Amino acid sequence: MSQTDYAISLRRWIKRSLLIALVLAVAGFLLRDLILGKAVETHQATRSDLVQTVVASGRIMTPQRASVGAVTTGRVVRIPVEEGQSVKRGDVLIVLDDEDERASVAQARGAVAQADARLRQLREVGLPAAEQALIQAQANLTQARQQHERAKELKAKGFVSQAALDDAQRNLDVAESQLSAAKLQVATNRPSGSDFALAQTALAQARANLGVAQAKLDQTVILAPVDGTLIARNVEPGNVVQAGKELMVLAPEGETQVWFRSTRKTSRSSGSVSMRWPPPTPSPGNASRRCSFTSTRASTRCVDPWR
Repeated sequence: MSQTDYAISLRRWIKRSLLIALVLAVAGFLLRDLILGKAVETHQATRSDLVQTVVASGRIMTPQRASVGAVTTGRVVRIPVEEGQSVKRGDVLIVLDDEDERASVAQARGAVAQADARLRQLREVGLPAAEQALIQAQANLTQARQQHERAKELKAKGFVSQAALDDAQRNLDVAESQLSAAKLQVATNRPSGSDFALAQTALAQARANLGVAQAKLDQTVILAPVDGTLIARNVEPGNVVQAGKELMVLAPEGETQVWFRSTRKTSRSSGSVSMRWPPPTPSPGNASRRCSFTSTRASTRCVDPWR
């Protein structure tokens, strides 16, 4: 066999060997599951809750509601808020007519000023004047005593009549009476005296009346008691409202509940479920939610369809 024939025969043998090896590889790949067995995915067994998904219609509710009303009768002049609006504690909700209340406040302030002026008059005028009157009464009494003593001496010597002595005695009695009155006037005008106490009482009463008038004026402006959302409004400008009547309903901020009745019953689930859920916009009301209901723990997870 020549060298050329040998090379040709070698090449043919290599090609056949490669073809046979390729066929065997393809057959082995196709028959791998039959030979080695089919591979399967495995997971470690764990204990967990059984979750069921239900679709139900329910109502969004707040556990607490704040009723807003007037404590006095009046005519509504302004309502600066709308239903569905969020408000903060202290925001103005309703304004009533306050013309009469403002007049009462002005009158009460005048009474306070008058009582305060009376008290200052006792300090600045009454007491100093009473003290000066006391000094004058003391001087008059001294003079009346001297005249009485002189009249007695003259009467004893026979220079004056009994009538002159009687006049001197009467003047002495009047001077003593005037001195006693002046002392009482000084005492009553002092801070511990009765006139001063009456003036202080009158000032305190006037201030109390002013406080009452101011409170009535404040009642004409109805404020939000808490932060929340206005969910109901039963009043319009121009209406005359009565004390104690519910005018607005406020849903305080905080926990919101979704109540629904499931149509699918389980061994451990209850008919109604409450849950924490952020309040929707604009206000709580009827809504449909898709919820995941865990029967073993009675917990609910809802998807908000408005987002």
